[in-house]
Amino acid sequence: MNPDLPSSIDLLDLAGRVALVTGASGGLGAHFAHVLDQAGATVVISGRSPDKLDHIASSLSNRTLSVEIDVQSGPSITSAIDFVVNTLGSIDILVNNAGITHSARFTEIRKQLWSEVMETNLHGMFQLSQLASRYMLEKQEGCIVNIASILGMRPGFGQAVYSVSKAGVIQLTKSMALELGPRGIRVNALCPGYFRTDMNRQYLDSDAGIAYIEKTPAGRTGKMHELNIPLLMLVSDAGSFINGAVIPVDGGHLVQSL
Repeated sequence: MNPDLPSSIDLLDLAGRVALVTGASGGLGAHFAHVLDQAGATVVISGRSPDKLDHIASSLSNRTLSVEIDVQSGPSITSAIDFVVNTLGSIDILVNNAGITHSARFTEIRKQLWSEVMETNLHGMFQLSQLASRYMLEKQEGCIVNIASILGMRPGFGQAVYSVSKAGVIQLTKSMALELGPRGIRVNALCPGYFRTDMNRQYLDSDAGIAYIEKTPAGRTGKMHELNIPLLMLVSDAGSFINGAVIPVDGGHLVQSL
């Protein structure tokens, strides 16, 4: 073993780095905030509910800050990014997790529904990434992780709007990686399969949901901790040569037999 090589633990250490997590008032976002906090980062959690953010912050270290962000509002995004930079001096890591979902048959999708999902899942992510990357460019380094979905890689019945929005996230990730990679900013996408959160709990606990999950290769939903290392790899020095990757964490759901 070469004693000059950094250890795996050292590579995953995020001490001294500032991480902004959107959609962190619950679900995957709150979990991601805990993971980054435990790795030593100064975490800024964001969302639309100050009360929920305060509750999440109370379970994190005293390094944690919270800021209200409505990803459908350009001024809200600008104000939040400015707050983080002015308060902490930089943004080293951005985890774009904020998102919504609506189930509807293709012929029943209303324009308002389409616009709301696209504005939240795709346009908001674009605006946040654009502003944050401008600050990252000043230091010529940074990491952005866009939370997509396996539904951005394969369609799901009744999930046309959500699937298209997440497919857009994946293509945006690759475009950002292409342009920003040579300037020191890595951009990757994490694509969770089915993890039980408030967003999908009702379906997963239904008879139809239980039957569906039992037919997947793993035969179960994911456990939150199974996202820890994939996330840490993408935001830390452990993944310093990973850029433009789209990584599913789904128990083999995408490769099940047709």
